[in-house]
Amino acid sequence: MEHSKLDSEFQASGASPEKKNKDLIISFAVLISSAWAFPIIPNILGLDGWEIISWVLGALFLFGLGLLLLLISGITRLFKKNTTPSPNTAATPPAPIIISESITASSVLQTRPNAVTNAKSGMHQMRNYAALTTFMLVFSLFLPQLYSGADDDSTPNQVIYGCTFADASNYNPAANYPDWSCEYEHETDPCDLVWPDDPFHAAIYSFISEYALNYGGAVGCYGDHYQDLSYESVAYDLEDHWEDSESAFNGNASSYAQDWLDSNADEYGKDSFDVYEVFQIAEGGLGMNGGHGSPECTEGTHSESTSNASMFTIEENPNIAQPAFQCFTKFVEVFGLGVFAESGLSDDQVIHAATVLAELLDNDEDGVVDDSALHERLLEANATVPMFNAEGSPAEYYLMNHYQGEGIGAVLYADEVDPSRTGRWGYDASVEEIMHTINMVGHVYIYPDAFGIEPNSSLLTEAMDESRGGQFLETPSSYPEDAWYHYDDITCEYDCMAGEYIYWAQVTNMGILNDTETCDGIADEWEPCSKEMLESMDVLIYDLVTDPQYKLPQIAPDGVYSPESD
Repeated sequence: MEHSKLDSEFQASGASPEKKNKDLIISFAVLISSAWAFPIIPNILGLDGWEIISWVLGALFLFGLGLLLLLISGITRLFKKNTTPSPNTAATPPAPIIISESITASSVLQTRPNAVTNAKSGMHQMRNYAALTTFMLVFSLFLPQLYSGADDDSTPNQVIYGCTFADASNYNPAANYPDWSCEYEHETDPCDLVWPDDPFHAAIYSFISEYALNYGGAVGCYGDHYQDLSYESVAYDLEDHWEDSESAFNGNASSYAQDWLDSNADEYGKDSFDVYEVFQIAEGGLGMNGGHGSPECTEGTHSESTSNASMFTIEENPNIAQPAFQCFTKFVEVFGLGVFAESGLSDDQVIHAATVLAELLDNDEDGVVDDSALHERLLEANATVPMFNAEGSPAEYYLMNHYQGEGIGAVLYADEVDPSRTGRWGYDASVEEIMHTINMVGHVYIYPDAFGIEPNSSLLTEAMDESRGGQFLETPSSYPEDAWYHYDDITCEYDCMAGEYIYWAQVTNMGILNDTETCDGIADEWEPCSKEMLESMDVLIYDLVTDPQYKLPQIAPDGVYSPESD
């Protein structure tokens, strides 16, 4: 009985920790022993590429974690004193241990060596599990070769090494296991430009192509696809400083590039050259590979006007040899300025636009432009009114890609020119767009203090800030309630807003908007519809557009120009 009591004491104090340690060792052993199968799973599932790498890394992490925990468990077990009696939780003192005569002291002292032996045994088991795991992990690395078996192409599970990516030039459709040998063709140049052979020239041409010839993101195409990027810094230097220099060169990127070249060629050990000649800028640049990508001009027939008794006549395009104007088939000269039209415009529409231009310049119709300074500026800038068949037409394409001047302030499309309703909102945009050209090409330059379009630059912008209820450099999400000019086109920046504002003020003063249909239709953008409303609501702009020193037109065009002759 005493012997059994002692055994029970030892079981209560030592059996539970030993069981816990064994359970812990077994759990961790299973954990890391299962890690060897981790890299095998991708082969079974048919995974490849970066996916299999993630599986392998996961296996290594799992193996390392399990090995570390096993090591900690073994060390803990080695130093664990299993002879420590269980704590007495009873309120009475512990009962004395009675050792029977049949149990010797040496048998009691034998308990500690047994604990050490058990710990060593646990360490031995741990090493066995670790060795097994290591073996299986190494084994899994050679699994693909074992997987393939005999060299029989008909074997369903055979692993075939090769490039498994279909977009590669050396793609192997039979491969089911990547060997990281994939090769890719050089990506096609999206700009598809003909590049100069000289790398220094190519760097400069990339800037001119993008900012002068309007060939998309040519600088980016050059950086991504040109073979020799020895002078890549040239292209980006030109681009980085263009925004600050644009106004100084009146928006002429070719002149800016020429100036940069003249000043910096020596620094790169190069001679300066004529960019206009070398890059054939007047002809639209060096072209595109294969000569494709440019639309063909639409054919048109010349016919005389029959409905508009006008002093103007339609002529053949005098600038047909210029790339920017090559698709225009009709031309009318007005006070030395040009109205160019594509074939889809009727003769009446072309004559109508020319007539409106004449009426706005010679508002009193005495045969002479009212403002000689304005006329001189328009002639100097070669002010032009382009008329297109529709948006995206061939004529628009070539003009937008090759035009280098500063004489275009707006354009007209065939569906927005109605000779029977001159200037009527929603029907005929000829008055608006031609007025934009006169204002933006002419008045802004000759009277900057009055008509400047930059913030805080003129009487015009001062009046506009008041009409909008504040100075908004970007289009606000909503305007103040007391604003009467609230144009909400987010693509129209501050200078654009100023151009629209002066137009609204002028046509209101002329009485073109003074009818219920028009007034209701424009209310979301412009509120004063009559001259009287403009005078009372917007005093600043009314005083500006009626100031005689600027000689702005006061009479609305009617589509008939009949200058009085002496």
